[in-house]
Amino acid sequence: MKDEILEKVKAWSAQEANIRLALLAGSRAGGKRRVDELSDYDITLFVQNIPELLLREEEWQRSFGRVMIRLNEKATIADEEYPARLILYEDGIKIDFGIFGLEAFQGITVRGQLPGWIQSGYEILVDKDGMAKALEALSRKAPEIKPPTEEEYQAVANEFFWELTYIARNLKREELWLAKYSEWVLREEMLLKMLEWYAKARNGWGYDTQYKGKGIRKWLDAETCRQLERTYSGAGMAENWRGLNALLVLFRKTAGAVGVQLGFNYPEELDRKITEYIGRIRNPTA
Repeated sequence: MKDEILEKVKAWSAQEANIRLALLAGSRAGGKRRVDELSDYDITLFVQNIPELLLREEEWQRSFGRVMIRLNEKATIADEEYPARLILYEDGIKIDFGIFGLEAFQGITVRGQLPGWIQSGYEILVDKDGMAKALEALSRKAPEIKPPTEEEYQAVANEFFWELTYIARNLKREELWLAKYSEWVLREEMLLKMLEWYAKARNGWGYDTQYKGKGIRKWLDAETCRQLERTYSGAGMAENWRGLNALLVLFRKTAGAVGVQLGFNYPEELDRKITEYIGRIRNPTA
């Protein structure tokens, strides 16, 4: 069955002379991930003249429905930023457009590696100049996947313990907003990275851990998922202290396992000192 949205994107890209190559990326293109009615359409466009397309964006964006809300963002290829338009339509369809100049495509071929969001799979919608042949050659070339260096591993551990102290200090002050902010930073930047490394260490470094924790119940083992669930808490101070301890236990387990697999030394002394420091913050007279 034909996808109506993709047919509209194909027709528009074909008649828009400025667009030379249009790709579908993301979960709808990979064929390996679950797709439902809430899945985005991730459209990558390579164009001759970006300003020309953006000057008329209100016009062409309405071609796919009535716009409810739009976010102007940036996407990066070869260390250069290009415009991205994230659009939610009134019928619930969400289309994310990445708009790149032809020099960005040249940057991909020079580097010899597909951008991360294309590596998991893509579908050619429109190719007016035969550009996709270069992408097909790169897609047949397995991306070089390396485990973290010890320096990277230790840096993530160091930042985790640093941020953990901020959670404790703000819980002691009953500054819930700030404690939750530090918890979010810790999860987003350090814990997730270690969970990804942990899953890859168990399953091979080419193992797909998806993006920003998506599908984590599928790529992380069940017991570690249960431990992760125990790190979440509501607004009560006592439950937040329990959540902090659960974060420490989970990180200690996963970072320790990654260290063993890669031959790195888990920072036990730092762990001990920070744990003691947090204990003194919570119970200064103990």
